[in-house]
Amino acid sequence: MFLSPTKATLCSASRLTGVLGHGLDRVRLTEMLLLCGLGVSAGLVRCLVRTHLHLPGHSILFIVLPTAAGVAISRRQGAGTAIGLSALGTGAFLNCFCPVKPIGIGALTSLAATGVFLDVALAWARRPAHVYFACIVAACGSSALAFAVRA
Repeated sequence: MFLSPTKATLCSASRLTGVLGHGLDRVRLTEMLLLCGLGVSAGLVRCLVRTHLHLPGHSILFIVLPTAAGVAISRRQGAGTAIGLSALGTGAFLNCFCPVKPIGIGALTSLAATGVFLDVALAWARRPAHVYFACIVAACGSSALAFAVRA
């Protein structure tokens, strides 16, 4: 499994205590179900909710918020990747099998990349204040990659 033991920086920055019984080196089934459920919800929201703001990249908020919530609850390195993979699977499934307007390759890229970028950015977070900055960097990096893929 690609989830590692809990990360000390994330534990000290979190305001959630003992939600999933942290301090264990092994990953619980409830934790994996929670992460996959948040990924599915991010994919569903991204595919089904249409806003008419006409701002490039504004839908990244629909992806970053569930991903950051999952990482905050889980507090494990690799939690963002698990959420991103389940969000990508949900987006691809809805693109293939549902009669909704299909989402583009840029949105699928941001579904997959946001969690990975968040994990990478949080790996360098040393203080609790850096966690907030890591979320911003991950969102900007994911949006930039999505724009690059679309171009």
